[in-house]
Amino acid sequence: MAGGRPDLVSPEGSATVGIDLASQPKGTAACVIEWGTGAGRIAELAENLTDSAIVDLVQSWPAAKVGIDAPFGWPIAFVHTLTVYSAGSGWPEVGEKQLEFRATDRYVRTMLGRWPLSVSTNYIAYIAFRCAGLLTQLAGPGEVVDRTGAGQAVEVYPAAALGQWGIASSGYKLRSGATEAARGFRRETLGGIVREIREAGAAWLEMSEIDARRLEESDDLFDALVAALVARAVAVERSLPIPPEHLAAAKAEGWIHLPIGERFAHFRPV
Repeated sequence: MAGGRPDLVSPEGSATVGIDLASQPKGTAACVIEWGTGAGRIAELAENLTDSAIVDLVQSWPAAKVGIDAPFGWPIAFVHTLTVYSAGSGWPEVGEKQLEFRATDRYVRTMLGRWPLSVSTNYIAYIAFRCAGLLTQLAGPGEVVDRTGAGQAVEVYPAAALGQWGIASSGYKLRSGATEAARGFRRETLGGIVREIREAGAAWLEMSEIDARRLEESDDLFDALVAALVARAVAVERSLPIPPEHLAAAKAEGWIHLPIGERFAHFRPV
């Protein structure tokens, strides 16, 4: 649906909400998973969401953990350098990598061998602007915006999460202006990943045929699904903790939470 969502009965039990955030409503998607005893079901998939639609969605699931695919902050060195320079002082001596990447980006690089996009030098900054405003709305007037994942919202990087689970993630994102051949390749690749997750989660995740088809057709919805799954991992303490030496940085910069490496162990019925 465009910019909205249908009315839902107030949910019982826990839920996780995954948001694949774009800089505009177009390309912004959400997935809600409602969890019972050791199992869950996809309760909602939505696309083209405005900020108000996202806030309404989250507020309709008040106990939900929310995974958002967007940077929660900027590198401390980047913010400090711009502040000093803007005040009229000279440009501080600082390495380019410190300006480009956050502590969590370097951690992901160490763990998985891939750099996340730089929030200070890449187009993803536009998404981070929107995310900062959204986090402020979700926190409420005058409230502290938690960026570590200890609060309601947690930062997610779907490709890194898939890597942790041993699922190949290259080729499923569709670029603008893609050829029909590229679209076909993407459809086949994403369809294979969705089937892999569906088969692995048959015992603990209810996914209808309609849901599966929508996920196969939209990498935005798929990333929202992964974000909801990672939010679940964080909620049940089956994600990698923030190393103590990085906690101070995470409070300012945000932190990408990674699920534990054993594939979907934290979702199996108990």
